Amino acid sequence: MLKKLFTWHRLPFWFFHLPTVPYIAWLSLKARSPFFYGACNPIIHHNGGSDRPSKTHVLRRLDPRFLPVTARVDPDTPRATLESVCRESGLQLPLIVKPDKGERGSLVVRVTDFDQLEAAVRANREPVLLQEWIDTPFEYGVLYQRLPGESRGTITSLSVKTLLSVVGDGRRSVRQLSLADPAHQRFRATIDRLPAALLARVPAAAAVVVLDHVAQQAHGARFWDAHELITPEVTAFFDQLVAPIDGFFLGRFDVKATAPSSLVDGRGLKVLELNGTASVPLHVFDPKVNFWQTYRAMYRHWAAIYRISVANHRLGVAYLSLSDAVGYLFKRFEKPKTDMPIS
Repeated sequence: MLKKLFTWHRLPFWFFHLPTVPYIAWLSLKARSPFFYGACNPIIHHNGGSDRPSKTHVLRRLDPRFLPVTARVDPDTPRATLESVCRESGLQLPLIVKPDKGERGSLVVRVTDFDQLEAAVRANREPVLLQEWIDTPFEYGVLYQRLPGESRGTITSLSVKTLLSVVGDGRRSVRQLSLADPAHQRFRATIDRLPAALLARVPAAAAVVVLDHVAQQAHGARFWDAHELITPEVTAFFDQLVAPIDGFFLGRFDVKATAPSSLVDGRGLKVLELNGTASVPLHVFDPKVNFWQTYRAMYRHWAAIYRISVANHRLGVAYLSLSDAVGYLFKRFEKPKTDMPIS
């Protein structure tokens, strides 16, 4: 019951973090700064921390083999230029549109035509990423951490992500299947705006029909603990993956893969995003993980942020200033300009 209370969808996400506040306050006293976390990943807070971090600023350090094709455009880019950028970059519809500076799936949308693409770009106030749609069967959240000065790190959480979807029975339509699933009720308004032809389709038995392609809780995705996939070989691969990113020590990789073995050798693996201290260990949202296990994991997560931040601070990395922290909050809660298109 406690777990359900703190993860209840009608409550704001910050409510989930309430049980960690006393511990974070204690860590702040020890660090002598409430914004100590800003020293954890200097490359992510490359702008001083007053603005949200740029995804491309961090990801471009990775080996291009592990990145989807991506183009960066301004929100006022003309329609003809958007089409030209896609042609020149090799981007084909469908594709993902997301803000270069954003969190928790805000303003992320999958578009299937240029009308939707233009609307999605216009919904943003700052530069936008047009990203190749990676249609592979596996999606993971991998939380990695490493102490400054060390070449080897650890994976503290590994989760499988599943998208909002229905499974066909050969008799009922997509709409009927969705209505029969209690977990879909909070996404009813979004689902009802999907194309009528999709909702009327009768999928074959066992066929999976995806209703939202964004792997975020706010879009109906679910996360499942997959700690059994954490092996020395997987950790070694992520050690190599992060080696080129000077100034990154803790964060979650959101990746797509052709198979679980992709986490070992990188074949068929693409890194969609790399999040810093604002990320959480996604396995805690698995229904099998109880309240006490959830917040024990969150306390360990913050303990690691503290250790890394303090170590970096001793090496000369500054903590966030009050003005930067306030500036970030204003950016974080800025409203989008328009509604998003529905794919």
